[in-house]
Amino acid sequence: MTAANPGKISVVKTLTLAGKGVMTLNVRMTNQSDRELACSWYMHPEYTVGGEAVSHSDLLTLPIDGKEIDIPYWTGLGDRATPEFSAGYWLLTSPSKRYRIRQDFSPEKFRKPRLWFGIGCCNFEMESGKDLKLQPGQSWDGELKWTFSPIQ
Repeated sequence: MTAANPGKISVVKTLTLAGKGVMTLNVRMTNQSDRELACSWYMHPEYTVGGEAVSHSDLLTLPIDGKEIDIPYWTGLGDRATPEFSAGYWLLTSPSKRYRIRQDFSPEKFRKPRLWFGIGCCNFEMESGKDLKLQPGQSWDGELKWTFSPIQ
């Protein structure tokens, strides 16, 4: 979390395990100062679906132009630019382990995830909307939901 000219910002994160492979993270930032604050919330999680990182079989599925586009997992290091997402989710699938992770998010609350690979894992970096400013007493709420599931 960052804030320009840091003031009084409270951040509350609530992690909920709902059962059936669903985990939700709710984040609330509240401006407790007496002036407008520019701020952002950022998360850099690493994923290795199925406990492997098999570039020849693991797949990333991204919603691009109203279609699901599959791209292979890359085991190198670095940022990989993606087009704008047309919906608020992504999938990471391990066909060899028959397992999938899906993350859902609100495109109105979050920027397009930044895709980054780190030798054996990938990151879908999540950040609050651009130019976020909170008035005194105002809050920003963001929710990320992960679904972990076997595939048939």
